[in-house]
Amino acid sequence: MTGVFGRGGEGVGGLRELVASFVVPGPAGVAVRDRLRVSEADAAVLAEVGVFLGSLAAGDLAVRSRQGLAHDAASWAVRKRALTGRSSARWAGSITKATHDQWALARRGQAAHLTWLRRQIASIEARLARPLGAKADKRAGLARGYATRGEWHAKSRRLHTLKDRLAVVEADRVAGRVRVVRGGRRLANTRHHLEAAGLDTAAWRQRWRAERMFLAADGESGKRFGNETIRVTDTGQVSVKLPAPLAHLANAPHGRYLLDAVVRFQHRGQEWRDRVTANRAVAYRIHHDTGRGRWYVTASWQRAAAPVLPLEAALARGVVGVDMNDDHLAAWQLDVHGNPVGEPQRFFYDLSGSTEHRDAQIRHALTRLLHHTRRCGAAAIAIEDLDFTAEKGREQHGRNKRFRRLISRFPTAKLKARLVSMAAERNVAVVAVDPAYTSRWGAQHWQNPLTTPTRKISRHDAASIAVGRRALGHPIRRRTAPPPHHQSDGAGHRTVQARPDTRRREETRPHIPGPRTGCAPPGCGAKAGDQGAQHRSGHPAEQESWQQDSLPLSLYERYRTMTGVSALAPPAPEPSRGLPPTSTTDVCGIRPCRCCSSTTAAATLPHDRRVPPQGPQRRSRNNWLTDASGSAPDFAPALLQADLHCRAGDYAGGAKGFRSEVGLPSARYHGGGTGSQSGPRWSSHHLPMVWNFSSNFWSQARNPVTGARRRVRRPLAS
Repeated sequence: MTGVFGRGGEGVGGLRELVASFVVPGPAGVAVRDRLRVSEADAAVLAEVGVFLGSLAAGDLAVRSRQGLAHDAASWAVRKRALTGRSSARWAGSITKATHDQWALARRGQAAHLTWLRRQIASIEARLARPLGAKADKRAGLARGYATRGEWHAKSRRLHTLKDRLAVVEADRVAGRVRVVRGGRRLANTRHHLEAAGLDTAAWRQRWRAERMFLAADGESGKRFGNETIRVTDTGQVSVKLPAPLAHLANAPHGRYLLDAVVRFQHRGQEWRDRVTANRAVAYRIHHDTGRGRWYVTASWQRAAAPVLPLEAALARGVVGVDMNDDHLAAWQLDVHGNPVGEPQRFFYDLSGSTEHRDAQIRHALTRLLHHTRRCGAAAIAIEDLDFTAEKGREQHGRNKRFRRLISRFPTAKLKARLVSMAAERNVAVVAVDPAYTSRWGAQHWQNPLTTPTRKISRHDAASIAVGRRALGHPIRRRTAPPPHHQSDGAGHRTVQARPDTRRREETRPHIPGPRTGCAPPGCGAKAGDQGAQHRSGHPAEQESWQQDSLPLSLYERYRTMTGVSALAPPAPEPSRGLPPTSTTDVCGIRPCRCCSSTTAAATLPHDRRVPPQGPQRRSRNNWLTDASGSAPDFAPALLQADLHCRAGDYAGGAKGFRSEVGLPSARYHGGGTGSQSGPRWSSHHLPMVWNFSSNFWSQARNPVTGARRRVRRPLAS
């Protein structure tokens, strides 16, 4: 259903304020019904008793209505004593209690009618004050004007009629006078339209008499089987205490009439049997269905108030959002983060026909919904807290007669009450949410993104997602637009997925010192206490392998550390440990170069890509290892003083660049390349090796990219 109705005042920008979601309390009472297969003699006795007690109830209601607001306990005692002499004390108590309940219900209906009249009068007056054909302005609070002069004149006449009705209702309200028809005002008016109703006079009188019967008795705890007036034993035998004037009809001791029919409550039968066995109070009502020619008995009792489940606990396993419509229920499961899971579900029903047919259709649809909820594993159902009382009028929807008829027949109250009752038996919580803008915003943010060539999403399916997200406390929109300027924190960050109770969800993200990477800082890894275990070549206690400091070293410091040059000594090049400077060994000290025959030194080129040389040493981004004249810097090893006639290679910082984790180039420097340009070149088909020092040999070498390890068989000279 289009979620534009509900409670609340106008908010900022014309949007009304939303009411917080809440868990609907469970039912406080239980009612079950079963058929009484009575004989003709039993039916005649029940009809006679019901008509007699109904006449007493009608008279008592008339007396109570005439008393109005002057009613008190003394007047109630007088009425009860009068009824006791004509029936019995228990029948008198049941009649007076039913009279009080009916008078209070009529009083509440009178107040609701008074509110409706005032709302209609205010709406018509606002539209009459506007020019003909004027459009509505919600932001300014202006209603639309009537389309034609004839409509304006008809509405002005209706305004006077409503004001006259309002004066009459206000006078009744002040005097405490209510207008009640025992048997129903609709059935009373049907007497004047028998042909349209398809009834004759005899059929109408039979229905009128059945509706005005009174066969209801309140339960009493501690009495036999919980009720002394209408008693139903644990075996299903039914007996009725006859009034004093009808005591001659008794067929059992103590003025009781025992029916031949046996009652078997199929629904909640064990719960009912436990109550009557323990002599706990159970109320009974016997009524006659003239359309089917059947008698029924209804048993009802109260339950202890169960504690309401907290909203957070009810939504701990997600929720099933439900959008109620005229012909179906649209449902979709959502996880705790507000994301739709699985496929949308639709449970159809037909609201045409009789009241019993509509009730059965709703009950079957709700049963399928509850079964789907249990299969999903959710423990809550989110529904809209719809209330069409303020919308059932001609002024709200103009000439849209179809929509006005739709909302008039939509059983919102019955559907919610039955859902709460059925869900309580399956330990499923019902969460009521504000219905404002659910269909509109759901279609805006969820309909198109979830629609695929094989799955068509309707507005109602999208509205069910909006209902579920509002119950979970998430905004209905999927996510906010990126911040301006760039997708960073220049103008705030996106916090739409944060929960309402998250701190600083509307502020910019706090700045965290250090690089914004996913790697763990030094000393915070899984084996931070044992850094030696991180080395692939063995434990340091076994081979005393060299461990590089975790702090980043500069280019000059790395070279001096690896070559053993003193910190105070000048950075002169030094041949590697035992290898001649003219050896064709690879830069990793393991194998010769395969792509050129120029002489290279067996040393590793140290490099820190964070501090590149400045000034004349930096010729370009791709070639900054040489100065403007083409000669190597003074701190480079003999490797950089080799052939410089190769063309400059590509250095982009990727797979062909330098490894920032270990501070080594990810490609090999060599000479003898081809090309028209000259200069150093980095070959990408060789990757450097990371090695360990020991006292007399090279133990292992590891490729930092592939992780492969090689053992060097050639010992090094001391």
